[in-house]
Amino acid sequence: MRNMRFTTPFGLLICLIILPLSAQAIESVPWPTPWKDHSCEMSKADLKLEPRALLSEFLKRDAGGEFRRASPWMGKAVGCPGHLPGPDFSTVILDYQVVSTKVEKTGVTFMVRYRCAGTLGSGGKQGELHSFSPKAQTQDITFTAIKTPHGWKLDRFAWMMILPKPSLKTLSRKNWVTGDRERFMEATQPN
Repeated sequence: MRNMRFTTPFGLLICLIILPLSAQAIESVPWPTPWKDHSCEMSKADLKLEPRALLSEFLKRDAGGEFRRASPWMGKAVGCPGHLPGPDFSTVILDYQVVSTKVEKTGVTFMVRYRCAGTLGSGGKQGELHSFSPKAQTQDITFTAIKTPHGWKLDRFAWMMILPKPSLKTLSRKNWVTGDRERFMEATQPN
């Protein structure tokens, strides 16, 4: 993890919430006033997007697999990129939709519903293989956009929620744990 600092109990809480590999989604934790915390490394670039447009662009880029690699755009779109871990897995999704929007005093909260197929990660003795754990489920995840001195930023979000084709396209290795590629293909077939 890059620049993870545990200067407060809240920092430790972030580590405990976003790091468990058993979680299906990788979710951030809201950070109070990230523009005042230098360890957040908030970009001063303003994407000039209103909350719904910011969310839509984030969801599109994430579902397309852009965030599997370093993404300069993501660093500009989120409030605290300096506290994000480098995930070793992703959730394979079949689709997503924004199911609710709530404008609040501190920002805008969205509920995004994902239809998930399972988790794509590493396998083998040294992580040299791809593995897939099927787990068909619907998952509702909260996203929050906050107004900062540098425009709207996502403060609470999930990422590495990737559609099947981009999941396969962005893989770095060709070999799979025995049977996992077949499980992946079966779990991601249209009904």
